[in-house]
Amino acid sequence: MIAHDVGYLQAMPMQHTMLTTLLTLILSTVCFSQTPTVGHKRLPDSALARLGADVHSLSIEGTVSTTGNQTFTGLPFDVVVVEDTMRMTMNGPFGVTAARIYAEPDSFVIVNYLMREVIDGSPNAPSLAKEMPIPLTVTDLQMLLRGKLPGNLARFNRSDKRNDDVVLFVVNSVDGIEYALVDTSKRVLRQYQRKNAKGILELNITFGDVRNVNGVEIPHAVDIAFDDRKQNIAFRFTKVIVNELESTSLIFQIPPTFTRRTFR
Repeated sequence: MIAHDVGYLQAMPMQHTMLTTLLTLILSTVCFSQTPTVGHKRLPDSALARLGADVHSLSIEGTVSTTGNQTFTGLPFDVVVVEDTMRMTMNGPFGVTAARIYAEPDSFVIVNYLMREVIDGSPNAPSLAKEMPIPLTVTDLQMLLRGKLPGNLARFNRSDKRNDDVVLFVVNSVDGIEYALVDTSKRVLRQYQRKNAKGILELNITFGDVRNVNGVEIPHAVDIAFDDRKQNIAFRFTKVIVNELESTSLIFQIPPTFTRRTFR
């Protein structure tokens, strides 16, 4: 275990770009959905609208691993979500803080302590989207922690219902096709997948190991595959607290000497 930790510390400076990319990806996957416009447009299916609706606060401890161009194994993290605000900490061995993220619907801050840099701005900035390793916008990836689908839910149509209360929703467009598999009895998103117009997989997210926490069904295993399954990210939650957090400030201090990049 000690040898693994030492190797981790030695590898981190060499893989700082991957760490920053991973943090940006995590930011994209935990940004929160905006309420779709109703007006004269049709309402989304009630099974989709209920996803994540019972989660008002969330505390998670776990690990994240990646395979593909770069590999991390069991990088520990913890995250606190209060309504539409969240703070996430990526930890190293012996309690070392590798990075922190603070995010609201219209702003974010990433602090990479290992490389002494800060990235901040708008999560919907076009320039930030261009740096994402996944061919989707930041807003499109708003599902990880609270199990929500991205974008306007009214675009989805029911396609099939199986005997196990799992319903398949589909979106067909000129850009490709989207699939969402929803467990309507547990009100949990089981899978989201997107393929481009050529049928090539752009993104696949599966939500597994669902457990009841304080009356709410919460997936404890989230697996993300992209780039036609050449790149993978796996989140494993070891401790989850739902709707028991008191109101608290999630803001943290930013070292003034760190370099900064801003996305608008």
